[in-house]
Amino acid sequence: RRPRFMEITPAAYAHWRESELGSITERLEQEAIFSQVPDLKGWRVLDAGCGDGTYAIEASRRGAIVNGVDCSWPVLVAARQREQRSLAGTGIVWCHGQAEALPFQDASFDLVLAVTLLCLVQSPNQVVGELDRVVRPGGTLLLGELGRLSAWALVRRMRAWLGSGYWKQAHFWTARELQVLLRDARLEMKSARGALYFAPSATCARPARHYDRSLSILGGCGAALLGMKAIKPLSVGSVPASPGGVRG
Repeated sequence: RRPRFMEITPAAYAHWRESELGSITERLEQEAIFSQVPDLKGWRVLDAGCGDGTYAIEASRRGAIVNGVDCSWPVLVAARQREQRSLAGTGIVWCHGQAEALPFQDASFDLVLAVTLLCLVQSPNQVVGELDRVVRPGGTLLLGELGRLSAWALVRRMRAWLGSGYWKQAHFWTARELQVLLRDARLEMKSARGALYFAPSATCARPARHYDRSLSILGGCGAALLGMKAIKPLSVGSVPASPGGVRG
């Protein structure tokens, strides 16, 4: 369960997106995540820890059948309002629930997204186990997590030292740690992308946005966001369901 003081309000989400730095970084983060699964048409997608709906809405725009789940009622309300404004209400299902006990049947989804979720939970192994449970055999798990070896992490640690309860409790990841986490869940790593190799300021972001993708060759070193794609292996004797097949 996410502690109350670690919740971000809908107003904070909106304020961040409206800033120049927030706008640039959000575009780069989405590109790093969705470039690893370019065709989502007809896929059943879960956005776990969906916040106010950024990734769920984008997946829906790309033709996916989407569920979003979060433990905060206020951000779910904001997500629904954003969907109505941007998509005229095209049918994303918003659910209240905990990442440690997702309210879905086994093998319900072709793709499970979890972006900046594991950095805020107390039991990341348990959460990954739940993400693995609800994705179908042969399906995809896509993580986006806060990188430890970045200027952003340094600034956030300084905020923690200055008394920020949110950043004091957050966990920053290395690429190696995420790979071990996925391996322990018996998931097969397929690809990785880094993003945001610049310092957290609009002055740095303006020029850096044009070559940030090319810096992904550096891996996790310097990246504020680590994107990891893994596949759930097929069980012995199982037949993979086609993306967009019968909903669970």
